[in-house]
Amino acid sequence: MTQASENQYADVYNQSNIPFFFMQSEKSYLPFADNQTTYDQAIKVKNKSYTTGYINTNEIVRHWELSLNDKLDDKKAVNEVYSRIFMLIEKIKISKSDQSISDESVEIKADLP
Repeated sequence: MTQASENQYADVYNQSNIPFFFMQSEKSYLPFADNQTTYDQAIKVKNKSYTTGYINTNEIVRHWELSLNDKLDDKKAVNEVYSRIFMLIEKIKISKSDQSISDESVEIKADLP
């Protein structure tokens, strides 16, 4: 995560019209989008975030924090996070300017045995 948050990449994340997802990040999108904030300096998010997503579409900045349901190494819970990521990407593809794409934190709850 430290390398992905280096300041030379902030422009890439901010000028791209595709979302970026930072897997197993314990921090918000800020160290990736702000070239003045390093990953080590950023505070941890309150929930147990597994993935942080970010997109800057010129009209609005959107971010997501996707969490697992208590079992970070559970394959089913991780697969559900990936499913949610693909659903978010599909929503963005359908309508990049649609305000209904939420920038709130999302908790993925897997049906664990």
